[in-house]
Amino acid sequence: MRETETFEYIRRKYPNKEETWRKVTRLVKFDENLEVKSVHDFNMECYISSFGRLIRNGILCNMAYGDKYDISSMFTDTDGNQVRFKRHQIVMQTFFMGDRRRYDTVDHINNMERFDNSIYNLRSVSYTHLTLPTKLE
Repeated sequence: MRETETFEYIRRKYPNKEETWRKVTRLVKFDENLEVKSVHDFNMECYISSFGRLIRNGILCNMAYGDKYDISSMFTDTDGNQVRFKRHQIVMQTFFMGDRRRYDTVDHINNMERFDNSIYNLRSVSYTHLTLPTKLE
């Protein structure tokens, strides 16, 4: 399945929502413990839409979904590092640019529609309420 196929479905799913675009300027990577691992700034012509579509150098991307219905994109940051981000992470971090905190992650609201990377099917989940087990002496 390709993005153009799923976009038609997503468009019909949210008939009263307007597609808006934002420039991708900064994305954050997290480690396996959900701690901020690195912050990446970008100075490129790359835009993400509220429906999860990506325009890069003026070209609308039409990628094929992976076996888990995810899409990843490789970017080169201002320091020359190549980093890969999943589409839902790009959408959430660009449209909700507040400080990325420790233990934040992005989740699909309807996990059966993981191809829907619109802001209407994503949520930011914070695990700060969890406590780690303490070692008993």
